[in-house]
Amino acid sequence: MKELIPWFFDSETGKAIAPPNEVHQMLEWGVNNLLKKKVVRFSTGVPVEEIIAHLIKGGGVVLSGKFKLKSRTLNHIVSLAGFITDENEDITHLIIDDPYCNFRTEYTDYRGNNVAITKGEFITILSLWGMKVKNVHI
Repeated sequence: MKELIPWFFDSETGKAIAPPNEVHQMLEWGVNNLLKKKVVRFSTGVPVEEIIAHLIKGGGVVLSGKFKLKSRTLNHIVSLAGFITDENEDITHLIIDDPYCNFRTEYTDYRGNNVAITKGEFITILSLWGMKVKNVHI
């Protein structure tokens, strides 16, 4: 693992700085090894347009974000499942599937499938530092 993600280890102690399941490269490695073929890749700085194009082609998209949970922030992974367009075919909302629950209810509603979020919410909750590019598993 140190060869795969050297930054993940404290330079003085050599110990991991977080659990392995919180490292996206480790998730990519685990899924691909479990299935014995390359089915997912972790990419950094992917423009939203490329993410949408991948979704339109039938690909899966998994991304992480910072969701509000009472007085703290929950670092959490969700699946991008689709989008909603207006009469001009412009995307107005993205659809996420959340295995934990609906973030809009601060995780009190256990139905987390097909939760619509605005493009603005996508940028603030699911994008790295509010940027219009995203680190994703595609």
